[in-house]
Amino acid sequence: MSCAVATPDAEVSTLHLAWNEARDALLEHRVDIAVTRLPLRTDRLHVTPLHEEPRVLLVAAGHRLAGARSATLADIADEPMLRSTDPEWDAFWRVDPRPDGRPAPDGPLPGGAAADRFEAVAEGRAVAIVPASTWGPVQRPDLTTVPLRDVAPGQTVLVTRAGEQNPLVARFGAIAVDVLVPPGPAEVIGSER
Repeated sequence: MSCAVATPDAEVSTLHLAWNEARDALLEHRVDIAVTRLPLRTDRLHVTPLHEEPRVLLVAAGHRLAGARSATLADIADEPMLRSTDPEWDAFWRVDPRPDGRPAPDGPLPGGAAADRFEAVAEGRAVAIVPASTWGPVQRPDLTTVPLRDVAPGQTVLVTRAGEQNPLVARFGAIAVDVLVPPGPAEVIGSER
């Protein structure tokens, strides 16, 4: 179902945002709705969970864990992990601190582009924990993923500005939830400030 079916005169366009742009793009009115991943500061936003997805370990094809059926955080306890400039995002995607209280080992802090991050892993300078879906069907032959057994899944969410009054935004959001949420109840998180 598309928004045009529900509202034939509505114009819908997409804008691809970097991993850390959704909040600012919404609050600056560059977009009205964003589909993004948590963690995300939710004050002044309305957040609807869409689905969870496994987090996997991204390693170079020649890494000692490449080809393993699965791995645990203990298996990568001393592996340098790619870092991020956002502290909350960094802590979540590096699982820092680890359940035993140890910090995740620091790795490089590559540029923001995914290609730069993938290159650092391919060169063997670090490993990374990534959403399983980001590694879909088109893979680089020098990189592979390994399922992580003891890492909670990540969450994909639909986000709008809190208190949004535009009925088209509400209608489009409802359609997006219908299309993107697996069967089961959706839960609203975040604040309405």
